[in-house]
Amino acid sequence: MMRHVLCSFSLVVAFSGVASAEELTWAQKMFEHLSHDFGDVARGSDTVFRIKLTNLYKETVHISNVRTTCGCTAAKPSKNSLESREEGYIEITMDTRKFSRKKESNVIVTFDSPFPAEVRIPIAVYIRTDVVVEPGGVNFGAVEVGGAPTQTVAIAYAGRPDWTIR
Repeated sequence: MMRHVLCSFSLVVAFSGVASAEELTWAQKMFEHLSHDFGDVARGSDTVFRIKLTNLYKETVHISNVRTTCGCTAAKPSKNSLESREEGYIEITMDTRKFSRKKESNVIVTFDSPFPAEVRIPIAVYIRTDVVVEPGGVNFGAVEVGGAPTQTVAIAYAGRPDWTIR
């Protein structure tokens, strides 16, 4: 009889741990995405993604720190404090010039108000070494209606000869 009671107790503890692991923390609930995969990108390309966060609470939320776990990634908040219902962004940039192939990192956002919390956002990318883009991005700025601005981009490819750009 004693053996049966111990087994039942162990199952209750195990199941209660699983339920709490699936629940989001107060800080995680504010983020539109809790991970990001840039996919396959060309070496040298500008690789930037903004994750939106919204303060869902009555109290002002303060971001005390944003850091990454790899030199291949940089991140910064659009603002450090968010009033109730205010939106902000964490801008994440991958360095596709110094790094290549599969890279994984984490963006860690630390809050000190209204309560201490930390949100870890996994980031992934595959930087192709067979495609190189220079410059890494093109910004047309303001364009008049009907205008046809042009920019020149050099693309180098070191792969199969039947490869094309469409």
